[in-house]
Amino acid sequence: MSKIHVKIKILFFLILRLFHEAGHKYILLIGFIAFLKSLIEIVSIGLGISILFSNNSKHFQSLSIDISLRQAFFCLSLLILFRTLLQAYTSIKQQNLIFEFSDRLKKQVLSLVLKSSTSGLNQIGRGELMSLLMDEIDTSVGALNQAVSTIRHFISLILYAASILLINQENAVPLLLAFVSTSIAALLQRSESWSLGYTSTQLNSNLQRTVGDALHNLKAIRAAGAEDWIKKRFINDISNYRKVQQIMIKRQSLFTAWRDSLVILVMGGWLAWIRQDLDSSIIATTLLFGYRTATSFSSLIRSYRICLSWLPAYSELHRRRKLLTRSIALIPGKTDIEQRDEDLFTPIHWTSLIWSEDKTETSHLSIPLLLGQLTVVTGPSGIGKTTLIDQFCGLLSEHTSSWKVCSKVNNINLKGSIGAQIIRRHIAYSPQNSVLFEASLRENLTMGHNIESKSIKHWLSELQLLHIAERAHGLDEPLPLTQVSFSGGEIHRLGLIRTWLRNQSIEILDEPTAFLDEESSVIVRSIISRRVKRKLILVSTHDPHIIKMADHVIALTDDYRPNAMSSYRDNQDDTSINQVYS
Repeated sequence: MSKIHVKIKILFFLILRLFHEAGHKYILLIGFIAFLKSLIEIVSIGLGISILFSNNSKHFQSLSIDISLRQAFFCLSLLILFRTLLQAYTSIKQQNLIFEFSDRLKKQVLSLVLKSSTSGLNQIGRGELMSLLMDEIDTSVGALNQAVSTIRHFISLILYAASILLINQENAVPLLLAFVSTSIAALLQRSESWSLGYTSTQLNSNLQRTVGDALHNLKAIRAAGAEDWIKKRFINDISNYRKVQQIMIKRQSLFTAWRDSLVILVMGGWLAWIRQDLDSSIIATTLLFGYRTATSFSSLIRSYRICLSWLPAYSELHRRRKLLTRSIALIPGKTDIEQRDEDLFTPIHWTSLIWSEDKTETSHLSIPLLLGQLTVVTGPSGIGKTTLIDQFCGLLSEHTSSWKVCSKVNNINLKGSIGAQIIRRHIAYSPQNSVLFEASLRENLTMGHNIESKSIKHWLSELQLLHIAERAHGLDEPLPLTQVSFSGGEIHRLGLIRTWLRNQSIEILDEPTAFLDEESSVIVRSIISRRVKRKLILVSTHDPHIIKMADHVIALTDDYRPNAMSSYRDNQDDTSINQVYS
């Protein structure tokens, strides 16, 4: 009993939370639309009942309604026509409201994902995020509408029963029999809606994870000869998902079969053994009203069950969104400005930037960048250079990171997730493994920023990639990337162009000459030497030529895995002058 009580409390909380999130405007509009539908339906049914019972209902005659059969049919026809037009309008309006609420939730979740810290994202898998954005939000909105439909069906059922009893009280017994029959059918065929809905939500996340892996890593799958493995995963996931869907459909179909059978048997038995005095027209009408009552009641039960089966999706949405929201917390007292106050400092006046990470009171890690001086991070493969670069850029360990920006005007301290969001806006970062998106070449390079074609072609020409813009897709046609048609060197250089087109005050380059031949490497090194004169630049590299170019070198050793560094060397003095990790 206590388990049932807890379950009811959870369901009640989720429904109230969903109603609150939708907002009073949405609920009132949906409720008003539902009320209009019910009102027109009840009036039309009531008028139909009036026509059918006008000649044999003493109670109807006592209402002193003076209306001919022809007039009643005419009014009924007008009502049906009006109901049809109203239903078309309200359906369109309702669907627009659903889309609006769904889009609002999707924007909110995507914004949370983009702002969330690494620790928050690490608690949610890629498949779960895809399922969240692609399915669970729409299912959650569907659950809300099914909850509203349940209320609407309940009101309609009450009004429908009241209208029948008002016209002819002799129909009380058939109505009661229809209610009893439908209730017995519901008890005989339980839905298990919540548990099946929860299982369906989990299996859908697994399916989205497999699809994401297959499409995102198609080349790697083919290279490893793993087509059968990924296909087996997909078939297994989709088979498990379909089994749950089939169980839900089977239970609903069996409920409908039980309902129809019991309504006919119970009401037929009542008419055959108890009301033998009724003529055939009254029997047919009574059966019709009884069946209509049963279908109205079963519509209420069906809406309730669908709502229950879809609510687990909202439960997961609520849980995952809570995880993302928690990770965006700002560590108080350390950040001088908030996001909306970017105008308090001008990046073009920056003279230095110092990133530091405070792990404990005795553990402190920092990297300074100076205007006009190149800082390089080097060390063996796997030592943690990329991890260090990601931390500097505010992509890892944001909660323990801080940035001190020094400019000609003032000094500003940033810290935590909010500080990371601010500093990322002023960093142009080229990661070691650049990626392309299924968008146009222009969008891949500009990432939504307004940059002239002349600048794009200039950079393509400088890095010897102008031939890419001259392919069939040009600058503005989407690139089909199911099977990537670019070489590793081309993708890497496109990533560098993307970084340089942003033209930010801080430029971070992770292995800028990786995947490149000597000719391309010479070009990249030349560009870096030009840009360092007016930028704050940090480079991670194995390239001895770039290390020679550097003013300062941070050399990582085996002691750094990945939270320690050995030394910070000034190339001008060629001596280790500062111990950075202490």
